[in-house]
Amino acid sequence: MCNIIYNNQVFSSENLKISPINRGQLFGDGFFETLLVVNNEVRFFEQHWNRLYKAVIAHKMELPDSLQKSELLSQINSLLKTHLTDKLVRIRITCWRDGEGLYTPNSKQLNYLISSSKGSLAPTVKPRGLVFKEIYKQYSPLSFCKSLNANVYIYANLAKNENQCDEMIVLGANEEIAECSSSNIFLIKDDTVITPSLSSGCIEGIVRSEIIKWCYYNGIKVEERTIGIEELQSVDFVFTANITGLSRIEKIEDKNYKSTSKIYDLIFNNFSIILQ
Repeated sequence: MCNIIYNNQVFSSENLKISPINRGQLFGDGFFETLLVVNNEVRFFEQHWNRLYKAVIAHKMELPDSLQKSELLSQINSLLKTHLTDKLVRIRITCWRDGEGLYTPNSKQLNYLISSSKGSLAPTVKPRGLVFKEIYKQYSPLSFCKSLNANVYIYANLAKNENQCDEMIVLGANEEIAECSSSNIFLIKDDTVITPSLSSGCIEGIVRSEIIKWCYYNGIKVEERTIGIEELQSVDFVFTANITGLSRIEKIEDKNYKSTSKIYDLIFNNFSIILQ
């Protein structure tokens, strides 16, 4: 049993009852944000809050006072009291539109649930990846955030398990590379870091944005652009990134990549998660 927060009130997971007749359940009318707490410090909190606020506006909802920065951080800290021995904690903030109606909403207010669980780090190496072609990621004004409709990622991860591999490359509507099954993707070629543009439909990942900014500030050439599948054959190095860390991919389909990269080492050393 653990505590969760529903609309700024603390409940035990056993006692909270939410009606299944809600717009999140019926229509996927909402989004979520996942944060990582490392040694009792919320990693990239400011950036996560900014994306949450951007998602509220994009979904034509209104941000409640209890989700303002200081109030949200206070609620997260209250949940951390049940994780005193955990060096890594995963926080999920799930938001969905209040009110009834069918496809046409009758409210801009939102409900939210904050839950916590023990966290884990990304593997340092992902030995084998494949290209996922069953469902394509579509670009929209909402594709930058994490939707309650996660079918693309669910089926990509099912395919990953079925094929006994370590990563699936998710494609955009025009069969360009968008992202991976639970992370953003980066390619390195000729001292240039390349990542899919947001027009591919990829999530505007927090660590993705931070890596791009870090490269700019440190004089490393970085490109956000359309990446065709064929480019996987010509690049030197591939890695993935999300809030749980960075992972290099050894092989995608039949292409083997280099095991070392000076640029990647610099990025990895800057963004690696150190547990005390």
